[in-house]
Parts: sequence; C-alpha cells; structure tokens
Amino acid sequence: STGVTLSNKPLRIVMSDLPNGWVERVSRKRDKKYYFNESTGVTTWTKPTAEMANRDTEEEQHIENEWEEARTPDGKLYYKNHKKRLTQWEKPKDFNDQNPSSKKQKPSSASSSSSSSLNQVRIRHLLLKHKDSRKPISWRQPDTPITRTKSEAFDELTEMLSKLRDIHSVVNDNSVENFEKLFSALAEKKSECSSGKEGRGGDLGFFKPKTMHPVFEETAFKMKIGDLSKIIETDSGVHVLYRTG
Repeated sequence: STGVTLSNKPLRIVMSDLPNGWVERVSRKRDKKYYFNESTGVTTWTKPTAEMANRDTEEEQHIENEWEEARTPDGKLYYKNHKKRLTQWEKPKDFNDQNPSSKKQKPSSASSSSSSSLNQVRIRHLLLKHKDSRKPISWRQPDTPITRTKSEAFDELTEMLSKLRDIHSVVNDNSVENFEKLFSALAEKKSECSSGKEGRGGDLGFFKPKTMHPVFEETAFKMKIGDLSKIIETDSGVHVLYRTG
C-alpha cells in the first residue's frame, strides 16, 4: 500500500518494493523523487534495491569493529570510522589494536603538550556541505539532498574566505565589531549549519575540549580571539572559523 502525508515537510511516500528502512520522498524544489533511509539518514537519487541493501548490511557487519586511528595536524590521536562516518577522541570499546588499517603514527612533538591551556573557546563558523557529508541535507532546503561535490564546496568557500580575508587584513581594534557583524551576516546567508539561522550568525557559543570534531576543535583552540582560520574539513563538510571568545 502507498501512504502520502502532506505537510510543510517533504512528501513522504512509503513504497512496498523498497528495502526495509527506505522511503521515497519528493523534492519540492526540483519536483523530483529521491530516497531516504530513516535508519541511517542516507539520501540518494537512485532507487535502492534489495541487493544494494544486503550488500551494505554485509559491509557494515564486516567492518563493524574496525575503527581507525587518525591524528590531527598537531599529532593528537583520535578515532574515526569511515563507514559509519563517526569520529571521537575516546578509544572505542570495540577498537581492535591489531587492525591493519590502524595508523600507527608516532605523535609529533607538538602533540606532547596541549595546543591550548584554555578551558573553552567561542567560535562562529561557516559550513558548506557536499554530497559525501555525514548528513548531506541543509536546514535551508531540508527536502533536497545536497548534490555539490567536495571540490565544488571547497571552491565556493574559498571565494567567501578570500573576500573575508581582504576585509580582515585591515581590521583594527575599532572595527572588530563590524567584522564580526559581516561574518555573522555571511553565515546567515550561506552557512549550512543550523547555527547560520537568523539571529545566530554562525555562533556555536562557548565549548570545551573534546566536545567537537577533533580537527575542528584542534583548529579552534589554537586560534587567538579575532583570528580567521583557513578552510578545514570534517565529516560534516568544509568550514571557516572565526574566534570571538
């Protein structure tokens, strides 16, 4: 049977011939069908098949316990799981130390000491997602999967960063507030993080260590108040950070 629910949310059409967990939706902007997995959050324009679902399940079971060690630019150790698109500081309970994919890198000299003695920082940021992001959906168009590539997202953000740098390079004590307002306005216009909603201006508020993606956090805690970061990449997409506190 087919059920259709009309609301402000995307049309949700449950199709009996779809693998378990998948539903068909209609993009209001493109007037085009796409498919959403309610269990994993995955979206695709291509209709999933039972064979695809079985293969994905087998792959998930195969690497279920296979976490990989990784390091931030300063050599701090964290753990990531590509399949599940997860990252964390703490060693996973099911981590296999004999996993051949683990990167047995020695910490750099910089990692022997904390990059910052701060207990918390405050950051505004710009985020652009791409089709390979952990959640390739923007709050701006929640019914339309993001289709831009990582390269395209990087290019778009590079253009924004170039304009910000031109202005940031001439910021002085009297114009810091104006630059923050400019960054906030750009975040509300372009950022695909929910922090870009009107009135928030990309502001993530204060956060403490080990609460953000390791690469994001590493960058944030190395910045001084008023610093503008280079483009960094996390599993959410590509970001530019501006430290305000």
